[in-house]
Amino acid sequence: MRGVIERLNEACDAWSFEVVSHEVKDGEAIVLGKLTADGVVKTAFGGSALTVDRQGVVVSIADDLKAAASDALKKAASMLGV
Repeated sequence: MRGVIERLNEACDAWSFEVVSHEVKDGEAIVLGKLTADGVVKTAFGGSALTVDRQGVVVSIADDLKAAASDALKKAASMLGV
């Protein structure tokens, strides 16, 4: 993830990323993210399986949503050649 951010910083004068929507469904965190880089907008879905403990209890939905957002950012950046 750090490599993607470093590359965006190097290649773009200005960029931003926002989570447009998110949901937790069927054991997965799903995020729709929007990357805007130098006026070009790309959207992508990212996902992450929910992390559960030995008893099957979800550990941290926030961490799983963060992982899904990171996945969405990477996918959107790849559409820009990053």
